[in-house]
Amino acid sequence: MPWEVGDPIIDDTPDVLKSLIVASLNIYNIQHAAGPITYHYMTEQDARTAVANKSFEGLTRLVSPQSPAQPPAACASLGRDWFVAAVGGVQPNMVAWGKAILQ
Repeated sequence: MPWEVGDPIIDDTPDVLKSLIVASLNIYNIQHAAGPITYHYMTEQDARTAVANKSFEGLTRLVSPQSPAQPPAACASLGRDWFVAAVGGVQPNMVAWGKAILQ
C-alpha cells in the first residue's frame, strides 16, 4: 500500500514545522512496519551500537511496551537508562532512541 502523505504541512514557526515533519515521519515508520512499538532498554553504549549496526544482536536489553517517560522500575537497578523504540518482529525497524527518564 502506498504511503498517503495527506495535506501539506504549512506553518510559519520553524520549530512547529520541524515537529510536524517528525510526527509525519513517525506515522510513516509505524504504518510500514508490522507490530506494536516495543522499547528496548539498555546502556548508552549498547543503544549506540544497536543504532549503528541496525541490530540488537548480541546486546543485553530489557524489552517492554512501557514508555521511556516511565520505564520499568528494573531499568534503574540494571543501569539500562537508554532506549531504542522499534516496531516489527524478527528484523525490527528502529523508529527512535534516546535516554529514558528514570524515577
